[in-house]
Amino acid sequence: MMKQNERSIAFFATLLIVAGVSMLNLEQIDFTSNRIAYLSLFAGVFLAIIFFIMRYQNRSKDEEE
Repeated sequence: MMKQNERSIAFFATLLIVAGVSMLNLEQIDFTSNRIAYLSLFAGVFLAIIFFIMRYQNRSKDEEE
């Protein structure tokens, strides 16, 4: 079962990734034209990595009990 903080991190990670993808200007893919979109994508991926690390740690603790 997911805890509230895990659910929040997963939600914001998904929100940032979707916002970043939808803001990308694919006609001009360079960083200067898409700075906010790329930052949103990187922040979302960073939060997703944190989420998976937390899930793995909590699953290991639950299996020990």
